[in-house]
Amino acid sequence: MKNFPPAPRGTRWDCEAAEAAIRGATGAEDPPNAAYADCFFHDPAASDRYGSYKLLYCDGARGGTTIPPADQAEIKTVVAGWYAKMAAAFDNSSIVPSWSARRS
Repeated sequence: MKNFPPAPRGTRWDCEAAEAAIRGATGAEDPPNAAYADCFFHDPAASDRYGSYKLLYCDGARGGTTIPPADQAEIKTVVAGWYAKMAAAFDNSSIVPSWSARRS
């Protein structure tokens, strides 16, 4: 996991603005570069095509893809790391991924 800071709580998601901000911040042109790739889950076999980049996670992401079962464990590990980072940043231990939520 890269060391990106979490967005402030309550930040509204804007997919187009987020992708544009990541392109600008990483200097990604054509084809996408390694810094751009660090901001997404993507198909490494198609890393030269912007269409292979899904789930922009360093500026947020919301669905819109089918994840092969073989990749789900790795993705959950990265997502759990982001939840841990947010829990620490916001001093709130109740911030956990839905699949590991504590039951009362």
